[in-house]
Amino acid sequence: MNPGLVEEEISGIPTEEPAFGLQAIWVTRENRDNAERLGYTIVEPSAVLATHLTELIISYAADMLTRQDVQSLINNIRETAQSVVDELVPNVLTVGEVQKVLQNLLLERVSVRDLEVILETLADFAPRTKDYEILTEYCRHALARQICADYVDEDGILHVVTLSPALENEILDVVRQAETGEYVPIAPARADQMANSTAEAIQPLVLAGHEPVVLTTAQVRRYFKRAVERRIPKIVALSYNEIDPAVQLQSEGQVNA
Repeated sequence: MNPGLVEEEISGIPTEEPAFGLQAIWVTRENRDNAERLGYTIVEPSAVLATHLTELIISYAADMLTRQDVQSLINNIRETAQSVVDELVPNVLTVGEVQKVLQNLLLERVSVRDLEVILETLADFAPRTKDYEILTEYCRHALARQICADYVDEDGILHVVTLSPALENEILDVVRQAETGEYVPIAPARADQMANSTAEAIQPLVLAGHEPVVLTTAQVRRYFKRAVERRIPKIVALSYNEIDPAVQLQSEGQVNA
């Protein structure tokens, strides 16, 4: 992959890096040293294969979480947190409703291992709303330390790109309310433009070995994620509410409108 500094082209088969949508080139083993010498970022085929097999499992984790699995998790946590389980299930939320929240978290690669914190958060906020999306956001806020720990580097720095205020306002202006909840009717062509701008902004992060984290306001986070994830499945959208105060932020760019 060209990190953006290579001017001389090398012969090979043009391709698109499937996780982040970055332009790349398949080169022969004989051309590997030459590509590295020119400044290209080299990834071995075995690493590509292992990465994408792992991605495949993570991508379908939400689909594999059944109601019976959730019931088993609740039964296990009842041994150490009986009061919160008795308060929440089934008086406030059913097992199926808890499943929906856990699936939402897994869809965005958020671990549900800290189930006690998740259930306590649901017990606090589910009496006010049964909207799965909103409840998921509250759980994400409660899991801020865990979420940030997945993306900081070895020095405890979280490298991000931010969403421009103009783009945030554009997304908020088109939010609509339906019986099933809020949604954003962004035209496919406009969503592709947002995805292209995002891919360009996160490219320096990816090539530097960092996760592709885009930082937004809490109101915009999930709508932006939905708009671009079809083109960039591994994009990480975090809100300012999900940033652990102990984490040092470093902005590397901005996604513009």
